[in-house]
Amino acid sequence: MCEISKNIFEKIKTDGLYAYNKTDLYDYLIYLLDKEERLLNKSNDELSRLLKISSSKVNALRANISVKFMNVSEYESLFLDFLSQLSSKNIKEDETHYIFTIENKAIRNFIEAKLKKHCNDTADYTLNKEKIKILKSDFITLLEKEGSEKENIQKLAQKLKTTKTLDKTIDIIAEFFPVLKKLKNTYQIAQK
Repeated sequence: MCEISKNIFEKIKTDGLYAYNKTDLYDYLIYLLDKEERLLNKSNDELSRLLKISSSKVNALRANISVKFMNVSEYESLFLDFLSQLSSKNIKEDETHYIFTIENKAIRNFIEAKLKKHCNDTADYTLNKEKIKILKSDFITLLEKEGSEKENIQKLAQKLKTTKTLDKTIDIIAEFFPVLKKLKNTYQIAQK
């Protein structure tokens, strides 16, 4: 018997044959296939085309899998995977917020839950539910709390803290030395 069939049979033995509806069974099958094929690493559009389902069903699939079938370490690894893919290209910012586009509903749910837990706050959503704004201080707190045992996450948090401090320092210096305003503007253009 192959590994997937063993897992399905074990699930039936432990939970019962009719414990899940049809959608749950499909979600569980995708969850098992993801372990071998890394299906959930694909974008919503790619997964929608591959599975021949709408992107809203892909969002529901991701959320259902994270809630019903992932163990705690798998669920927490969603956030680590998200962080490992961050770069200056997919983090935007304004004066007070970091702005992210996050397709994976399970990751958005994880971030929401952890922001509530650590910061007593939530992300701000624009009209696009995939685009979220998180207060810079809250995001840094989230990194520090969730990544306390991960050196690379702590480095990211420290870098974001330093960048925030550097921006303020340049603003203050530019106020007192008008000659340095050009340096400030050059720095801000380089950061974009």
